[in-house]
Amino acid sequence: MEGIAQKQLFSWKNVENLGDLERLNLIPGYLPDEKVITSLEKALFTFYFTTITSLCYTISGHLNFRFY
Repeated sequence: MEGIAQKQLFSWKNVENLGDLERLNLIPGYLPDEKVITSLEKALFTFYFTTITSLCYTISGHLNFRFY
């Protein structure tokens, strides 16, 4: 029995070949909702801030130096 050929409406191959930053640049085009973008920016800022802050405290503990 022969199978029925189906056309694909969307392929992930083009997206999978992109790097992380290129994928992030695609988001605003597909999610134009300002509330979603604002919440993503806040979450990203919070992540970076907490990561950098904890890294600074870790370094200051090893160097016996305090960041104020």
